[in-house]
Amino acid sequence: MVPVSEINEARRQALARLEEDRTAAFRRPPLPEDAFERRLAAALSGLPKDQGSRAGLPGPELSVVVGDLASLRAAVRAGAGEVCLSGEQYRSRPPVSLEDIFAGSEACARAGVRFILGSPRILQDGELAGFCRLLEKVRKGHLDGVMAGNLGVIKKMRELTGLPVFTDFSLNVFNIETVRFLLEAGVSRVTLSPELTLEQVRQMAGLLPLPAEVIVHGALPLMVSDYCVTGSLLGEKGKGGSCPAPCRITGCGLKDRKGIVFPVEMDQNCRMHIFNSRDLCVIDDLPELAGAGIAVLRIEARREGAGYVRDVTGAYRAALTEKPGGRSEERLAALKESLARYSPAGFTKGHFYRGVL
Repeated sequence: MVPVSEINEARRQALARLEEDRTAAFRRPPLPEDAFERRLAAALSGLPKDQGSRAGLPGPELSVVVGDLASLRAAVRAGAGEVCLSGEQYRSRPPVSLEDIFAGSEACARAGVRFILGSPRILQDGELAGFCRLLEKVRKGHLDGVMAGNLGVIKKMRELTGLPVFTDFSLNVFNIETVRFLLEAGVSRVTLSPELTLEQVRQMAGLLPLPAEVIVHGALPLMVSDYCVTGSLLGEKGKGGSCPAPCRITGCGLKDRKGIVFPVEMDQNCRMHIFNSRDLCVIDDLPELAGAGIAVLRIEARREGAGYVRDVTGAYRAALTEKPGGRSEERLAALKESLARYSPAGFTKGHFYRGVL
């Protein structure tokens, strides 16, 4: 008998060849440089002239996205200039109440730290109505802005709060046309796509008509699904019974055929979030990013505890004070090493240098 592993490998190779053959006809030839320059100039012609590059402005701010009140307080104490309370509440983390939101906003206000409230990336109609009711309740607090995880909430956020609206990475900002669209929608700051290279980030930052944010550290999500793997395999989801919520335990993950584990979290709406096996970390390259004209550098810690938030935020705050030259590279390397215990699978620099393969 032929081993199942060999059958599966043959199937994968056949599918790979089929995909290669079917996509070959749709590949576009590279755009000539002169044509690219013409298109770029046309796209920029409609942008406002009174905003744009951050050349000559102070260095970037450090923002931390957190998932609970204890982590918010840890970020404030560790030196964050801005804290965003995630709209996605993972079930492995302590639940966030309305009182927690007000307590977090007051803690930030006392420390002179900007407080942002985020929305979930996915909101169906009933969920959107519930989020709008939340906005109406929290607008009386010390909010400095709101972060939109999808297009549908931008207008509602502006109408219900009157606060600056920022966009999350889930809006996939890859180009100037997207920024123009969001600017016309009333957005005050955009988060650039994590799939951009550092060179692309640098080029866009010099042309953008509004401040930009990039993610420099944390666990990045790879997929969101309505299928709850923990509820289906460990609970009673789909069997007519009441799910005991096994997702409340920490350490859930999916292991692929190579033995690599991808962490899994379930949010308040029972959606499954699958994360990269390695945390993004570019603390040793922070001088390059800080000099790229970016307004905000973000730590993604919405699924992490207060200890993680304290140590990572403190390390990046220290890194931002480093001056080029001397033993700066050694100190940055030491800061990175101090964070290694939080990412047992190792770190990745994402797409900043290699792009999307």
